[in-house]
Amino acid sequence: MDLLVYLNPFRILKDFVRIPIEAFFGRQYLDYKKKTNQGINSVKELLLRAGVVLVFLSAILWISIFMYVIFYYIYMPNVTHIRPVHLQFKPCEEQIGVCSFPSAHVQLTRRTSLLMSGQPYRIKLILEMPETQTNKDLGMFMVCAQLRAKGGVFVSSSCRSAMIRHRSGRLMQYHDHTEDRGQVKAIPRFV
Repeated sequence: MDLLVYLNPFRILKDFVRIPIEAFFGRQYLDYKKKTNQGINSVKELLLRAGVVLVFLSAILWISIFMYVIFYYIYMPNVTHIRPVHLQFKPCEEQIGVCSFPSAHVQLTRRTSLLMSGQPYRIKLILEMPETQTNKDLGMFMVCAQLRAKGGVFVSSSCRSAMIRHRSGRLMQYHDHTEDRGQVKAIPRFV
């Protein structure tokens, strides 16, 4: 009977065909599963490393931008310095009117140095005057500036001629009309 068991075609098919094929495909499946898990783990590790590198590089970038801005605002001089100019004059005691030319003192430095030495600067004075007939009749006048160092030591001076800007009659009428009504309008095109 043992011989019949060994010569059974179903048993031979099971022992020599089905079991080796199942074992082969099972090993192949386990190998692919192992490689897939290793690949997934390596991709996860790669993404984790890339994330760490990106966080590190972005931190370096933001720190460098922050340091540049701090350096720029601490050490670079300002492009413009705006100071108000309040003109004053001395009244006459003997007669009515003004006995001195209007003058002003503008201090450009306080505790720290506002202007850098050796740096060229352009000083611009914007003088607004009322458009009265007296000022129009005045015509051209001189505006002088004197630069003084610490202690009032004279450094340089400059004088320029100036006059009130001319406005056409229509523009004056339009300006007076809108100023009286308290409205600001666009200037119409005069063709």
